Amino acid sequence: AEPGFSLLELMIVVAITFVLLVFAIPVVLSSVRTGRLRGASSDYGSMLQAARTRAVQDDRFYSVYLLRTWRSPNRPL
Repeated sequence: AEPGFSLLELMIVVAITFVLLVFAIPVVLSSVRTGRLRGASSDYGSMLQAARTRAVQDDRFYSVYLLRTWRSPNRPL
């Protein structure tokens, strides 16, 4: 037998890799989306805490506003 892989063996490996990628890509994208959402949530909580701290220090009322900004449709939250 000659050393190396046959075309059939290589095609099987490519097919298996493709199937694994088909299942892995949605999981990775979901994880990225969840991470960004958690980061935004954490940032918002930090802003609220900073406003509260400053309000207590200055004995004044402070507000935190969320502004809707333009986002690319290719990059959903």
